[in-house]
Amino acid sequence: MGSCVREIVIGRFRTVRSIGGVGLALAIIIGYTNIVTPSRHFLPQGEMLYRQKIATAALDEKSLMAQIIDRLDHQLSDIDRAQIAPVLVEEARQYGSDPLFLVAMIITESSFGSAEVSQMGARGLMQIKPSVARAVAERSGMRWINDEELFDPAYNVRLGSHYLFELVARFGSVKRAIIAYNCGETAVNWRIETGQRLPSEYFERVKNNYYVLREQFGPQVPWKPVQFDKTIQ
Repeated sequence: MGSCVREIVIGRFRTVRSIGGVGLALAIIIGYTNIVTPSRHFLPQGEMLYRQKIATAALDEKSLMAQIIDRLDHQLSDIDRAQIAPVLVEEARQYGSDPLFLVAMIITESSFGSAEVSQMGARGLMQIKPSVARAVAERSGMRWINDEELFDPAYNVRLGSHYLFELVARFGSVKRAIIAYNCGETAVNWRIETGQRLPSEYFERVKNNYYVLREQFGPQVPWKPVQFDKTIQ
């Protein structure tokens, strides 16, 4: 997006945000950027209608997520809230999951504190250690410049989500993946191999936060709830 267009978009965001909240502002931004970026190809009418239907559904979900974040968070800037909303929806959709699951992880990890740094050096919304983040970025083909990037909310959520769903695939269990996200893969593997019980406190916090979110927003959202005890083949 060119610098002039970007300034116009940001200006429109701030104006609409003051009237209707982040959700409405996000919808205006996405709609506006679609308008200023014309398609290079002429599509058959049926194909155009199909793509418009898919785009509208995606926009509705992202707008809804922006509204949810707007109600939950008072630390992030308006621009950051609008940027992480589509990332949450896109990452969850990519792995067939519920965006509210990722929101529950963020609440548990940092309570939406994008500048948070743990005693172990984990950073940002999803509290990722730089060494883990760098390895995930290399495996997934995402850019990696330096540790400071983890304070970028949208980048942190994209990287943290990718790592979380990597763990789900490796352990074949959402529950074990959540525990490994907190304790580390090596610790979880060692406990499994030696027949020891896995720690459950962190997992219970994530699950409880998720259930609160589902109770509050479940009737409004189109996403199927996460089944924490389900084994994934």
